[in-house]
Amino acid sequence: MRAIAAAIYRKPPTAEQLGFWGMTYRDWEAEQQPVEIWPENFPAYKLWCKVGSQWRYTMSGPASLDYIPLQHELDRMGLSEEDYDALFSDIRVMESEALAAMREE
Repeated sequence: MRAIAAAIYRKPPTAEQLGFWGMTYRDWEAEQQPVEIWPENFPAYKLWCKVGSQWRYTMSGPASLDYIPLQHELDRMGLSEEDYDALFSDIRVMESEALAAMREE
């Protein structure tokens, strides 16, 4: 799940960074591998597609996912308490990785 969030939010290298390695954007793009979503992670990915744009921002940028829309979507899914908690935990893992990717320079 970390790889999914990182792939969505990680910024591509700048032209200056690519130039340092003697690469073009097309070279870099050709080296990128697709991220495989395992079946057990697909529910978290589908939920992320619904709530992954709901960020709380501070003056320095995104700070956390807004849990109100997340909890609303989880409630609508009619999950058992165990599944609810597991999916919420999965989203928190993705949130952490997404924040790290967005903060990379």
